[in-house]
Amino acid sequence: MNKRILYTLGLLILGLAGCNGIQGPSPDEIVSHMQGAAGGAGGRHLLLDVTPDAAVWPDTLAVEVWEKGADRHRMEVRQATGVPWAGMVMVINGSQAWLYDPSHQEVTVGTPATVRLPVVQDVVLSAQELIRTADASHPQLLGSEQLDGGQAYKLGLALPDGGQATIWIDDQTWLARKVVFNSDALGHGTVVIRTFETNVDIPDSFFALAVPEGTRVVDLNAVETSSPPLSLADVQQQVTFPILVPTYLPPGIALTHVALADGAVVLAYGPTPNAFTLVQGPSVGPLPALDTARTVTLRGKQGTLIIEEGQGLFLTWEENGVHISIAEPLPETEPLQIAEALQ
Repeated sequence: MNKRILYTLGLLILGLAGCNGIQGPSPDEIVSHMQGAAGGAGGRHLLLDVTPDAAVWPDTLAVEVWEKGADRHRMEVRQATGVPWAGMVMVINGSQAWLYDPSHQEVTVGTPATVRLPVVQDVVLSAQELIRTADASHPQLLGSEQLDGGQAYKLGLALPDGGQATIWIDDQTWLARKVVFNSDALGHGTVVIRTFETNVDIPDSFFALAVPEGTRVVDLNAVETSSPPLSLADVQQQVTFPILVPTYLPPGIALTHVALADGAVVLAYGPTPNAFTLVQGPSVGPLPALDTARTVTLRGKQGTLIIEEGQGLFLTWEENGVHISIAEPLPETEPLQIAEALQ
């Protein structure tokens, strides 16, 4: 009897060892399946929940996306809280871009580099870039988790700039279900993919915006054609105060645009998500009292720092009779450090 029990136990142990020897897909295989599932010659249609940065932007936006090839995109904001972005539409046909803002009854037209859907577009495109290049980011299988609709593999990615990303991939369809990333180059964000349809027949005409009746059109192409870009030297000749420029900039940020508006010098730095605007000009008087404003000390003077949750950051002070301000779409750069580095 004891020998029979030992024999049975031996068979059981061997069986369990055999079962444990069955390996699931490797991280590289999972990535290959994911990229294959997301490809295809036809169009793609996605419903996304987009959170730009949970630490500073607690609201999630519902975004519908259509894509065809590498250069045709259409994004429509279906729901937004905290910002008046519901109904905004971004369309790119490769060489031309349109941005419709229903809250201001305005359509901006220009090149894809000059016309962008604020914040949302960068988060969505960063998530897609991570999916496309995941095989080069040393993927590691972190396990699996239950998401709405099924089980998903959880992959961790080590990004070249030292950042981290995590992608959840459906273990049945191989489609990415969720992407979370934190990176100096790509920014911060979370994208949850609610639906992902591939090989969708989308006509080319869908990637052109029909301007709604009564909407004002701002054509950046006409502006750029009619007036050559200004340089710092050009603007300095038109103002009586010395223009200050930062000797420190966040990694990857550079001066992208110089303008003169109502006697004030506007210096735009980019690209997003760490873009900011530096304005210097005549005094505008005291700011209105705001609950979100606080006094800060910089450059031996007192300034005002305003952070509006979900809307951005505004730092302002006066120096030698000149009003100076730094404004950002999101408080992700180092405004005080930039201010201290002005020369």
